Amino acid sequence: MIPIASRPASSDEQGVIKRALEAASAGSANLARLKRQISGLRIVARCECGCASVKFAASPGTPRAHVVADALAKTTAGNTVGVMVWATDDELTGLEVYSMSAPNDASLPTPDSVNRW
Repeated sequence: MIPIASRPASSDEQGVIKRALEAASAGSANLARLKRQISGLRIVARCECGCASVKFAASPGTPRAHVVADALAKTTAGNTVGVMVWATDDELTGLEVYSMSAPNDASLPTPDSVNRW
């Protein structure tokens, strides 16, 4: 990940995260708490490869994160991407987007296309 100037998560990023948590949650007991954080997320790093993966600002001493949602989705070009939302038990920490069908298209998918595997 490459550090960037902190910025708010875009409405599209927020939509993908929300839909992934709703449609493909890994059963986190704190799902409601995690969803409440979405509107205040700050992006502090992005993937060096140019994909849509980002890291969120986290509290100091945040424990190791785990996948709380794992989904498939479609980009606006119609390519399939994987989507994973990372979090601790209490805090969202990242959004990972990776290509499944087109080698160079790991762009942010459309929120309404995000579904469970």
